[in-house]
Amino acid sequence: SMLHYGLIWWAPRFIQKHRIKITGEENIQAALKNKRSVIIMAAHSLGLEAAVSATTLRYPVSGPFNPMKNKLIDWLVARGRVRHGTHIYTRKAGLRPVIKDVRSGRVMFYLPDEDLGKERCIFSPFFGVLKATVPVLGRLSKTCGADVVPCMTCYDESSRKYIVHYLPAMNNFPVLEDDEDTATMNAALEQIIRICPENYFWSLKLFKTRPEGESGFYDS
Repeated sequence: SMLHYGLIWWAPRFIQKHRIKITGEENIQAALKNKRSVIIMAAHSLGLEAAVSATTLRYPVSGPFNPMKNKLIDWLVARGRVRHGTHIYTRKAGLRPVIKDVRSGRVMFYLPDEDLGKERCIFSPFFGVLKATVPVLGRLSKTCGADVVPCMTCYDESSRKYIVHYLPAMNNFPVLEDDEDTATMNAALEQIIRICPENYFWSLKLFKTRPEGESGFYDS
């Protein structure tokens, strides 16, 4: 993944467009045609940065950014993500600036698969295991007037290209019930991860936070 960042963050646009292919772009176009904003719900994967670059080459993009502890790596990642005009905001800034961008026409990248602890999460099924999940996406969709388009990017070794998969927008979403919307979101995450599960970042320790009284998922 780190080696491929050279292509994503420094290669000329024409090379990026050749090496990063998109399928399902009509799902974004359908939302825009209906005068809807767009939130791209993506999963942490080998091809995440390729998805951001490919999308930014076609649409104005905005999204939250989690600063890294290593200052050099943090600078490299931030510089790579903004090279084509992406707006990024740290989590400390909250979601207000991102919401403002989405309402003005920018496409938002949102990654809901990390375990951020009990204080901000509810427990919802994910691959058959209860997972601490932030119940925000439904409210974001309502506030922004946005369709939520699931997205997964896979690296195809035979063609040596990234394939960005935009799936149809989530149906009947949101209903503005946190439990139901979060379960729908996690089901959509499962769907996109199954496209190329070998590219997903399983190392995130998705189940480290457990319901009260339940033993640690990663305890030996």
